[in-house]
Amino acid sequence: MNPDVKHMVKPEYPMELRRMGLTGMVQVKVDVNADGTVANPKIVYSTHPLFAGAALKVMGEWRFASRPLTGDNPQQLAVSVPLMFEIERERRAKRTEALQNIATATCLQLNREMSHYLRRDLYMPLAELTLFELTQKHLMDGFFAGKYDNESLALGLFDLSQSMLNVTNICQRRISRKFVDLLPPSVKALLESGGMAIKRE
Repeated sequence: MNPDVKHMVKPEYPMELRRMGLTGMVQVKVDVNADGTVANPKIVYSTHPLFAGAALKVMGEWRFASRPLTGDNPQQLAVSVPLMFEIERERRAKRTEALQNIATATCLQLNREMSHYLRRDLYMPLAELTLFELTQKHLMDGFFAGKYDNESLALGLFDLSQSMLNVTNICQRRISRKFVDLLPPSVKALLESGGMAIKRE
């Protein structure tokens, strides 16, 4: 059983990423000492290196509930901590207004967003495209709701990141395809476990 967080310092949002309107997610693994202090933070997953750096900078200030060193209680407990970096709700609402349900979104929506950035000669990591970002958020929501364990989440996020280039390439050729149909089976399985209704092709 993981110890409760008593004092959580919120990471500072990287200024460069805030200006670009980028949101993200970081998962950190830490060892929690018996007195509640944190040791050995390690990044398990991050959508951007700047988010990872911001998370690591504050982890040493976190405090968990202390526990007695009696019986089988270990000196340290390994704890996984997910952190979300989100821009203001109003700005996010504008981006996601037409994309409330990724189960019905098509490649056309993904292509339009990519074209928007390409026309302005802006670099946009694939993970920050709205449909991929929403997919990550759905996966995290399912994890927080207890629909699947940490290992399943980590594998799903990895499979999603590995599939992004292939998904965007297919979408450029098949604009009418449903976005969710192109996602890896492991990702679709987690989305369904989290409560999303996905119609099979």
